[in-house]
Amino acid sequence: MSVKKQSKLKPRWPRPYLSWSQFQVWKFKGEEEFAKVYIYGEGKTNPAMQLGKQVADMVFADEEQGDPILEHLRIFLPHSEHTEFEVPRLKGDNKRCGCAKCKARGIENPLMFNGVPLYGILDGWTDKGFAANEKKTAKSRQYEEVWRAQLKFYTLLLHLYFKIRPEQVDWTISWMPTEWETGNIVQPTGDIENIKVKIGAGDLPRIGAELPLVWREIGQFCANQFRSLGL
Repeated sequence: MSVKKQSKLKPRWPRPYLSWSQFQVWKFKGEEEFAKVYIYGEGKTNPAMQLGKQVADMVFADEEQGDPILEHLRIFLPHSEHTEFEVPRLKGDNKRCGCAKCKARGIENPLMFNGVPLYGILDGWTDKGFAANEKKTAKSRQYEEVWRAQLKFYTLLLHLYFKIRPEQVDWTISWMPTEWETGNIVQPTGDIENIKVKIGAGDLPRIGAELPLVWREIGQFCANQFRSLGL
């Protein structure tokens, strides 16, 4: 049922903040997929997503890999001062950067923007030079528009948190091409293409305007979903 056709209830949200993952599922995959992931806990996965998680875990652990292609990626992917960098630091668990600098930040509150609590986790961040990195595994660059939208979301967070100008953030997308093998298996080719992306102040107004709308839509949709479940 469309959000616009639902009766008005007090908004309810599945998380006390809006993250990029929630935003992109809502915007690019729709209500049905959002409900599966954030209400029913039925997050869909596939071989490509599993590979992405495997690479993310490998980069975070930074341990030698038995697979020569993965080991090649581990060595030659850009290395950041912080991996799995929280903006702001809400959780501070062992799945996020636990360096001394991050621990010193303590546990923080979501960043507020136009009434919307925001939170994000960057693949990589280096304080010096404001260098930010996102790593992507995909067969082609067909999702580059979505990747760029993600960088705009994170640039807004960095602007709010560090009080830096959007154009000061030195963005790199590290794209690792993949190929499908027999048995529905996805493997990285071993190639890495580091794509420099510039996000300026002019890129933020549109996504900034979308955030309150998406937050309200999610709140109304979830309120109706929870009511239908008797929650």
